[in-house]
Amino acid sequence: EKSYSKKIARFANGDVLVGDSPLEPLTPGKNISIFLMRFDPCGDTVWAKKYELGQYYLDLNDVKITGSGEIYLYGSAYANSQELIFLAKLNEEGEMLRFRLFNPLYVDHFTLSIDLKNNRIMIYGLLLHWSIPKRGFVMVLNKDLHIQWGKSFTPFESEGKGIITRDDGFLCRSGPYLYKLNDQGALQWATTLETAPGIYPLAGPVEVDNGYVLEASGPGFGFFYKVDLNGKFVWKSDKFPAAKGPPDF
Repeated sequence: EKSYSKKIARFANGDVLVGDSPLEPLTPGKNISIFLMRFDPCGDTVWAKKYELGQYYLDLNDVKITGSGEIYLYGSAYANSQELIFLAKLNEEGEMLRFRLFNPLYVDHFTLSIDLKNNRIMIYGLLLHWSIPKRGFVMVLNKDLHIQWGKSFTPFESEGKGIITRDDGFLCRSGPYLYKLNDQGALQWATTLETAPGIYPLAGPVEVDNGYVLEASGPGFGFFYKVDLNGKFVWKSDKFPAAKGPPDF
């Protein structure tokens, strides 16, 4: 009877992992679980588990699976006035291997996306504080969840996605802004997508040959567009009917 936000990832053998966390209003002192369900290619349940953390309200925002089957969960943990970031590492049977909480030291934050490549974990999100502009952040950790470095930048919108690129750098989207960072988080280039009124970047980036594909949304429609490796516009697709909700593509 409650509303949930589903995240989907795939194991190397074709099994599908579905992660849920409730979207009901935060209730101080109320324990809220994360649910994970693994299905085989025929749709049969392999296992289903729930995860709790004392008095914390856990909000799952992204999930990724390595080629060897390790599962990484990323989201926020709330308890009274505490607003923390959590990362969890599980084995392919859903058993907890490592769990960490991080204090972002800001009044509020959004956890947006996680990515994995070459034994590095990237987490991406938004930091909010009194009387300063919204700031995006990228933090890089090793596979055991130890922090290697972190960077923050502005301007930033309230949503977006970050990926680790083929050159081991990072491409970060937030609203109309695109930031390309090198492997140590130094800025290589930044650009703003110029759009018509009512058109707004919605999803991506996805790395393809010689660039990146994203999706934008308008009133009742969407379209894909591509930028090159330097953030320059290349093409856009025909419009297609779509609600203003980001797809997973």
